Amino acid sequence: MGFKYLYQIMIILFSESLWIYYSIVLFTSVEWNQLAFFNVTWWVVAAIIGFTLNAVLANVSNIVRLIGNVFFLGFILIQNWRSIIPDDTWVFGVVVSLSIVFIYIHSANFAFHHPKRQQILHRFEANIIFYIVFVVIFTVNQWVNETFHLLFIGAILFSLIGMLLTLSNDDQHSDHVEVRKVGQSSWFTGVVSIFVITLSLICLLFLLNSVQRGLYLMGTTFWDGLKYIGTTILGVITWFFSLLPVNEMEGTLPELEEIQELPGSEQTEEVIIGTISMWLVLVAGFLVVVCIIWVLSKLMKNRQIKPSIKMKRIMTVRGSWWRNSWKKWVTFLHLIKQKWRMRFQHFYHHPIYWHYDQVKKWGKKNGFSYKKHETSQEYVTELIKQIPELDNSFTHKSETYFVSELLQNLNEDYQAIYYSHGHQVEISTVEKYRQLIRHLQGVRVKDKSLRPKFIRPQNSKL
Repeated sequence: MGFKYLYQIMIILFSESLWIYYSIVLFTSVEWNQLAFFNVTWWVVAAIIGFTLNAVLANVSNIVRLIGNVFFLGFILIQNWRSIIPDDTWVFGVVVSLSIVFIYIHSANFAFHHPKRQQILHRFEANIIFYIVFVVIFTVNQWVNETFHLLFIGAILFSLIGMLLTLSNDDQHSDHVEVRKVGQSSWFTGVVSIFVITLSLICLLFLLNSVQRGLYLMGTTFWDGLKYIGTTILGVITWFFSLLPVNEMEGTLPELEEIQELPGSEQTEEVIIGTISMWLVLVAGFLVVVCIIWVLSKLMKNRQIKPSIKMKRIMTVRGSWWRNSWKKWVTFLHLIKQKWRMRFQHFYHHPIYWHYDQVKKWGKKNGFSYKKHETSQEYVTELIKQIPELDNSFTHKSETYFVSELLQNLNEDYQAIYYSHGHQVEISTVEKYRQLIRHLQGVRVKDKSLRPKFIRPQNSKL
């Protein structure tokens, strides 16, 4: 379990907790007519215990793991209710408790299923959307503070870094995509990462009130300097023109009428200075829009248009909408019923079929799905290679069994029954296979990425 794996889990749980927290704060503040921030210490505890407990108890029985999860989850819910839930606010308490249950279960699930790159991408997109929605609502109600911006921008930054860290994961390849790596990125990845992090930290600094006041002071000082320089240049030009000879003319100039001072002229200078920050914001926004347009134009220029989908078959459904909907519903119920019955041995023509199907389900859970082009012998041989040496044997009723031998015998019995209906299997042998399935439930393969899904031939060319 490496750093990338833990980092991806942290990104997903942090992003989802952030959405849930500010959603609860938003609706609770509207209901109570006051800002309703609350402590989330037990949320963090639930995420840590949920993952750690299930990772430690991964190889024990399901009953022990269930009892441990129920005990710790109940303890966390009780302590959270006592610490932050006010009296006579049971609706708020139930919502917060359900949030903790969701975080605990989701964290526990990551002990058995690795997060995918697509999940990180979805969190990155959702962080941006939720940030825009919340910042508008909170700004209108004057609920925004520095922590709000730091949390959401940090979530966006962390999810972006998580996408960069998952670029080279081999276990993210799907069955429909062939990935070929050419060359080495060497220093380029590090330079880009440092650039993105530095730029993000600079943007975060602009959210601080002290930095905003400093920028405003710099802007006003710069404006005063421009005014001083302009006034000086105008004085020099006036002095220069005063040195030129003036033609003397007879007569007297008419007396100038006294110009009345316009109302509000004393506040003109203050208004100009007050609008400087707005001009700075407009200029910065204009530059950002220009950069976005330039980047989008480059992306659109290099975008490869996918070929249109060719229609292979046209299916026309006749009949009323209600009848077709009823047929789909009945088909769905039959499918659920069939899947439920497939969980038991009596559904199959022979118990060996059920045991072999359980082995395939275990292999799929550990990243080794059964391929259509594989024979049962090839599939079982591939599974045997991935069984750890420490888990290759187990003891039942003072007898030692080897997983590799039982898997091989199971495959032979499966083939014999499949191709010969007269083949009989002893009850003791079926019991061994049942113990094999129980043992495999607590076994995890060496490395899910070892399965050669897409191997580039040595003589292939790009």
